[in-house]
Amino acid sequence: MQTIYDVAIIGYGPVGATLANFLGKDGWRVAVIDASNEIYAGPRAIHCDDEAQRIWQDAAVLRFVRPSLGDYPPVRQFINANGQVYFETYVSPDKTFGYPGHACVHQSSLEVGLRQGASRYDRVETFLGVEAKSLTQDSELVTIQTVEQETGETGQIQARYVVGCDGVDSFVRRAVGIEVTDLKFDQTWLITDFCLKRGVTPTDIGLPNAHQQISDPDRPINFIPYQGKNRFRFEFMLVDGVTKEEAAQNSYIEERLRDVIDREKIDLVSAAVYKYGAQIAERWRNGRVFIAGDAAHQMPPFAGQGMCSGLRDVQNLSWKLSLVLSGAAGDRLLDSYEDERKPHVSRMIKGSIFLGNLSQPKNPLRAWGRDLLFRTGFNVPSMMGQVDGFGLGVPSLESNLRIGWIPEVVGSWFIQPQVTDAAGKTYLLDKLLGPGFSVLGYGVDPSPYFNAAESQLPVRCLTIGTGSAAVRGDVFDSTGALAKWFRAHQTDFVVIRPDRFVMGAYSRAHISNAADELVEHLNA
Repeated sequence: MQTIYDVAIIGYGPVGATLANFLGKDGWRVAVIDASNEIYAGPRAIHCDDEAQRIWQDAAVLRFVRPSLGDYPPVRQFINANGQVYFETYVSPDKTFGYPGHACVHQSSLEVGLRQGASRYDRVETFLGVEAKSLTQDSELVTIQTVEQETGETGQIQARYVVGCDGVDSFVRRAVGIEVTDLKFDQTWLITDFCLKRGVTPTDIGLPNAHQQISDPDRPINFIPYQGKNRFRFEFMLVDGVTKEEAAQNSYIEERLRDVIDREKIDLVSAAVYKYGAQIAERWRNGRVFIAGDAAHQMPPFAGQGMCSGLRDVQNLSWKLSLVLSGAAGDRLLDSYEDERKPHVSRMIKGSIFLGNLSQPKNPLRAWGRDLLFRTGFNVPSMMGQVDGFGLGVPSLESNLRIGWIPEVVGSWFIQPQVTDAAGKTYLLDKLLGPGFSVLGYGVDPSPYFNAAESQLPVRCLTIGTGSAAVRGDVFDSTGALAKWFRAHQTDFVVIRPDRFVMGAYSRAHISNAADELVEHLNA
């Protein structure tokens, strides 16, 4: 008898592999399909944020991916054609969500770690070197016709749901007839990764400890040091009619590198040519089929949010799939995936386009005008700082999944400070919240109000001890961050979703019907 999978994931890059870890952790039978047998070794994503690291923490895979992460440089500088720094931002030491706001990542190593994490789960099966050729669905199942790349052998995989994490040219998106809207951004760049030869230091060859964007219309260049890993990147925009084919030639790559660095003191690790575009899918769901990551949206890389946005997608979708598969919520809950993620991604794409057009204009007159605006203190610097500081990163959800009597806090991402448990051990908060819904009561036990919900949903109730003998608590506020949050929002109870967004907040006077509200909203 053919295996019926709960979820089939097409595409095994960082987004698909993160989803596999979430679903594997929840115990679902998962098929992962990818046409390639190997992880691509060329240069790709180099930045991730605190959200990405927290997502990997919640997927229980952070320890596998940590070796692929490095420190982000402390400053980002934008330099004009005259070599002048016209704008710079500094990396904040803030760890509101548990991790540094920015980190460098080596994507190939990241994918190795994510796959190691997924391999822990016997119910996660991988089909590598297998191409999906067609896809059909009915009211119960999705059927994928496949072919093995090496042998040509055909096969069939069936699942209750399918998620396409298969990139910009997504087979899944095309198979279910989802159109995309082109947001009109077109730049092509040569990306080169290199390391220093033995005994050579960055200072020896003039490499700064900064992420620099040289905003010269004649030769736009981006430089990023990958700290602590002896890896560096130069990116060159193609100008003067140079084609992708020409830029991929060794002679062109060598010419561009020799323009900016002593070629004899570095080893080229990899090089690739990419076209940067911007698009968003008109729909993210068709029946039992979903799309995520680059399959649903593409954005220029200037805000460093392409991969991060895909990770947010699958974190949002995974817990909803788990509730629906378990019968704890109705299928309509899955419609909230697009409702919540698409507005934020749309804003992020527009912010990335804004930053790209401002920092890397092809027109010298526009570059001159930009410099003038920054010199005169116009509001462009503050706008640019908002985007470059990844201020669009943490979304405030536009969703109907809202309960409670304190609406202004609903939809925000809950903080993750260090806390201490009853045994005196210190953890990041999410470690104690667990994988499902959480209810925190500040100085008061929330469990009497949520017993009814616990029988239908995975709900964990925790009391935050106030330090008094009367309320000892399950969690102690080691840093005072939780006390500050609850006081600021005049809240006694907060209901936190599995993806760590606030679903509801209550005072003691209004907590009595909270459990019923939670269950009703998930089954509406």
